[in-house]
Amino acid sequence: MIGSFDNLNLITLWATSHESYLAQYIYEFLVTSESDNNEINDGKRLREVYFIDSIDSFPLQQFQRCVDDTTKHVYDHIRINNCLNLSELQEIIKKITETLVLRKIHNKKTKEMEPLEILCIFNGLDVIFRSTTVNQSAESTNQQMREIMLKIRQLCNEYDETPITFKVVLLFNRNDVIGLLPKERISRLQQQKRLKYSSVMEGNSVGDYIGKYYCDDVII
Repeated sequence: MIGSFDNLNLITLWATSHESYLAQYIYEFLVTSESDNNEINDGKRLREVYFIDSIDSFPLQQFQRCVDDTTKHVYDHIRINNCLNLSELQEIIKKITETLVLRKIHNKKTKEMEPLEILCIFNGLDVIFRSTTVNQSAESTNQQMREIMLKIRQLCNEYDETPITFKVVLLFNRNDVIGLLPKERISRLQQQKRLKYSSVMEGNSVGDYIGKYYCDDVII
């Protein structure tokens, strides 16, 4: 299971298909402040979730089961963005960058240092990648994906401490990150399935490639 925000690495790949686990993780992140053991709306720590995907996959029903009358405020701290290709994803990341810069400037001007912790969740990067290849070359798409991942890394490195902390979780199905499994756990059928990705990104699936070269931690 993925760790708490405080113990989370800057960029984590999480291979999970359980929407209930994801909903519970988002909910606990928004209502729990481990350092002071108080709710987030007490003004001590502000937490926000950015959920970015291409397949309208936010686990709303499962999330609603977690929320009660005393925690309905959590909905105000969730930002959902949908994108269909890598260009749209770049625009979303650009807007996130601008938002963080403005918050940083505001803190300096007002000398308000209220801690802000942002959990940014990406789902469906493989779908976004494939849809982009329909309209442009594989080489161009690969380069665009690399630029996006480098920008995400830059954001995480720049906002790695109080008052603003920005961490990323990348969601993939387990079957899409077969190359990240220990060899003894890869069945012959899985090895055959992996062959279809041989021309995607240096012989890897999108999940394999991102997990190998850009993530600090992989949880399968």
